[in-house]
Amino acid sequence: MESARPKPWLLRPILAGALLTSAAAVALVLWLGRTPVQEADFLTPVAQRRTLSLADGTLVELNAQTSLHLHLDRDVRQVRLASGEAFFTVAKDASRPFLVETPAGSVRVTGTRFDVCTENPGRLDVTVDEGTVQVRPGGTTGAPLVLRAGDHLAASAGDASVQALPPETLAGLLAWRQGQAVFAGTPLREALDRFARYHGRGFIVSPAASELRIGGRYSLDDVDGFLAALEEVLPVRATRDLSGTVQVTLRSEQ
Repeated sequence: MESARPKPWLLRPILAGALLTSAAAVALVLWLGRTPVQEADFLTPVAQRRTLSLADGTLVELNAQTSLHLHLDRDVRQVRLASGEAFFTVAKDASRPFLVETPAGSVRVTGTRFDVCTENPGRLDVTVDEGTVQVRPGGTTGAPLVLRAGDHLAASAGDASVQALPPETLAGLLAWRQGQAVFAGTPLREALDRFARYHGRGFIVSPAASELRIGGRYSLDDVDGFLAALEEVLPVRATRDLSGTVQVTLRSEQ
């Protein structure tokens, strides 16, 4: 008995369907291979951090009270950091430099790890963890400043200084990424400012207590624990008024 053989005209739809499926697969591959476009605004509230995974593979870690606008397309990778602090692990792409703009200057890289902090419109701090970056502080002219791993730039009012940091100091500056505040002989006023920025609350320190020095590692989320530690290691008293503002004074002060 002769087995049934498919008719040629029955093969055409099957073949056509296979060709269409193949074409769709190619189109999908081509679509997936295109450089994606991404544009968005991000704002972190007080006492909260956030990590963003960008379409190009870059990671951005946002500190509390940070405002950032992102724009990625086939030709440009650009971030506008209006205020706050962010740590960037930039995916390497020599054809598309990554630009971070702030009210106090800009940072340009092709792929590296660095931190940018702009707490007010006239202040810019850049800390490089890996690779090199080019920084152009606001109000400056000429070639951009080149920072390398371990360098920290502080710029304000058109003046900029670069300092090479010891590894422990570098780690301390970047400890906010793990929710930590690290101090090593830090003036008390600066330590309190760190908690004030993170929590968006008032801290007032008397002139007599402001220059006392503090060291150690503390949780940024535990204000009460930090204040209790202050009272243990320093001759100070921490009190709160009805508005929640913390006042730190010497115990000998009335």
